[in-house]
Amino acid sequence: MTRATARHTISILQVHQILQGVVHRGLDVSAILRRAGIVAALLESPLSRVTQAQYAALIRVLRRVTRDELWGLCSRPLPPGSFANACRMLIHCNTLDEALRTGFGFYRLLLDDFRPRLTVRDEIATVRMLRKERDCNPRASYAERTFSFFTYGLGSWLVARRIPVEQVMYRPIDFDAGSEADRLFQAPVIAHYPWVGFAF
Repeated sequence: MTRATARHTISILQVHQILQGVVHRGLDVSAILRRAGIVAALLESPLSRVTQAQYAALIRVLRRVTRDELWGLCSRPLPPGSFANACRMLIHCNTLDEALRTGFGFYRLLLDDFRPRLTVRDEIATVRMLRKERDCNPRASYAERTFSFFTYGLGSWLVARRIPVEQVMYRPIDFDAGSEADRLFQAPVIAHYPWVGFAF
């Protein structure tokens, strides 16, 4: 596979991560993968990749199966429709600062495992996912990283351009060789923070 092709595919390690919730619940992973058009045998090959279309299909299947917009990764489901309702609120905000603060306030009502926060100091904005519990929960960790990227994507959509990120912040335990955060955010990943987030 060429480097250009790899840019348009998703590491199988990300598939393993997103499946943690259904594995924890004891659901039929093979059936879920089949519905998404992914061959289950790929899970056994750490260098395998899936297409963006397959990964998007997997997200849709997981949302339907779990009735959860974070796919069973958190201690309670994020109700279907949460993201759409947040978007309807945020498009009426006048600034990105207002939109992020409004959106985070909305999600703090729905999420128990972590709290999204925005701070702005010396013209640098920092988005952080602050965990209530200090234990190492890999499912919640992946939910935090996913929520952080969704925040970035939605923020870029709201301002109609890619937000230039200075750095992505991970805990040391959250960073692994399969991470593609540097490619997704187009910024370096610094893995020595006590939270997950990004600065811009």
